[in-house]
Amino acid sequence: MGAFDDEKFFTLLTWKEKYLKGYTGDLLLQMDIEGAEYPVILSTPSELLNQFRILVIEVHYLDRLFDPCCIDFFASWIDKILASFSVVHIHPNSFNGSAKRGNIEIPRLLEFTFLNNSRITNATPART
Repeated sequence: MGAFDDEKFFTLLTWKEKYLKGYTGDLLLQMDIEGAEYPVILSTPSELLNQFRILVIEVHYLDRLFDPCCIDFFASWIDKILASFSVVHIHPNSFNGSAKRGNIEIPRLLEFTFLNNSRITNATPART
């Protein structure tokens, strides 16, 4: 999976057109592509993203949020998703540990589950 089509990679749109051409029902996306989640989501047309009911994405390299050059890139990525989805679950993946700067510590990997806003009838957070 990639942000463009070539001999090694294909876009999410190309995948959908190849394997689900003409399908207009709900889709589910589970993505763990080692950092390529950013360019893949940013290059995917919003119309296609909106076909997904649920996105489950492992987000990599969050330690780079401490780098001012990366904040806008991450913000663009999350803003694109949050335009149509809400976070319904998030948890750290402790495999790669965490990064710390000052009093702020963040995991290097987070696993997000997003639900399409068109499927939400009650936006009250649940507490367990």
